[in-house]
Amino acid sequence: MKKPALLLVFITSTGCLLCAGSFNLGMTGAAKKKIKELDAKVAARQSASARAPAQDTTPPVISGIQATNIFLTSATILWQTNEPARGYLDYGTSPGYGSSATLTTAFMTSHSVILNSLMTDTTYHYRITSVDSSSNSAISSDRTFATMTGDITPPVISNIAISVFLTSATVSWHTNELATGLVEYGTSTVYGSSTTYVPAVNSSHQRLLSILPNRTFHYRIKSADQWSNLSISSDSSFTVAVSSIIFTHSIVELSTITYIEPLGHMEPPGHTLPTEHIYFYINTSSPPAYAPAAGVIRRLGIVAQEQTYNIVLYFTDTFYVNIGHISALDPAIAAQVGYIIDPNVYNEVNIPVTGGQVLGQQWDMTGVEIGLVNYGVSTNYINPSRYADKFSFCDSIFKYYAEPLRSQLYALVPRTGTDKDGRVDYDIPGRLIGNWFLEGSGNPADDDAKLAIVYDNFISTKIFVSVGGTLSIGAGKYAVTGNSPDPATVSQDSNKVSYELTDYGLPYTPRGILLVQLVETHKIKIETFPGSTGPEEFTSNAKYYIR
Repeated sequence: MKKPALLLVFITSTGCLLCAGSFNLGMTGAAKKKIKELDAKVAARQSASARAPAQDTTPPVISGIQATNIFLTSATILWQTNEPARGYLDYGTSPGYGSSATLTTAFMTSHSVILNSLMTDTTYHYRITSVDSSSNSAISSDRTFATMTGDITPPVISNIAISVFLTSATVSWHTNELATGLVEYGTSTVYGSSTTYVPAVNSSHQRLLSILPNRTFHYRIKSADQWSNLSISSDSSFTVAVSSIIFTHSIVELSTITYIEPLGHMEPPGHTLPTEHIYFYINTSSPPAYAPAAGVIRRLGIVAQEQTYNIVLYFTDTFYVNIGHISALDPAIAAQVGYIIDPNVYNEVNIPVTGGQVLGQQWDMTGVEIGLVNYGVSTNYINPSRYADKFSFCDSIFKYYAEPLRSQLYALVPRTGTDKDGRVDYDIPGRLIGNWFLEGSGNPADDDAKLAIVYDNFISTKIFVSVGGTLSIGAGKYAVTGNSPDPATVSQDSNKVSYELTDYGLPYTPRGILLVQLVETHKIKIETFPGSTGPEEFTSNAKYYIR
């Protein structure tokens, strides 16, 4: 009789059935070994199952939903999720939506979507979908928001007006509704500058522009209403001229003036080149000096050698006068200085004055000297870098006086010809006339190294040679016998030219020969022969001057 058989069945922790086979109840050693192997396999499977993480099947939780920053044509939707998730938005004018907005692919817990190009005064439906990293998705319920009610018509800009001053201009305009306003402006239609933005709180607008004289400016107006509808005016332009400055007071009482010396005074070695200021010669001792117009004294200096004051009076940042030969400051001015002025150093001050206000007392019978600096003009110097601003931007003060004062002052200038202002800049490229500088001299202030071959500031056609001191004839202002050849016509083609020099005043005592040749466009070879009456030839003592 056979022994009964035994069927071994193992149930794992995961519910799997493992059939070990059928065995006789009288198991052999091999059978027992087989059972142990099966036990080990089951234990291994159970251990692996315990280590495997559980799969995430829970969708993110959407909360904090709100529609914010709602305007005419835009709105922002915000929400949060309890775990990092991506999201997108369905939206439209009905629960059927029709449009969608997708966020970035990054997973985050705070979400926002900006909706643009919406219709005004319209109710929008929207719903949110958020998906976590396990692709579990959550969908919010339908929600709504309404865009703002407003017009889409930009404001109408009208009644544009402008008032132009020397360094500023005021632009005004009107809009038919409350609107913002600014003005773009500049010296071309690119503009480049603008006034400060002002919110939409007015229908009448006014803006101040900062400008410079002697320039043409372009400008346009921008105004937007509270719905961001923008209007831009067409381009307009205006020109500000320095001539808008009017001097109303003579710096010296007319009755005290003997005569006025125009621009171009020469007196080597201190004033070798034609000077940039004019002189008032007076017939009384130390009369008052007056401000020609309202302005601000910004600098004060003392000339130690003369013990006189120099006053720098500004009318704008680019238009001012230097007034010298003031022997004493007026007490009202002196009281505002506040400290001891250092000799030969300009001291910064800020003293407003009115037109006709007394500035101080004039020095001896020479009276005051005054030079006008106007950055709106330019001079004919071939090399402007050799000159201070007071030369490079020299202008005549007479031109800016109101009538009849202008004509009264011109009548006191004993200069021949119709041009009573005088001149400082005679340079002509490729011609002998004008200012020259000793080649190799590096100091622009070295008067000894300067030379001028120009016309007299009183007799406008009379040739003078002003020598700073380097040439053997010595420093001095010399007239030319025969007043020829005209230096404005002497060129490289003229070869060498000889001038017989005399004292500039009667009895015109002969002083020697000046031999000069234009060897390059801006270079001359020159030599003087004191006491000679000529003819002469260049020697090794000849020097070279350049522009």
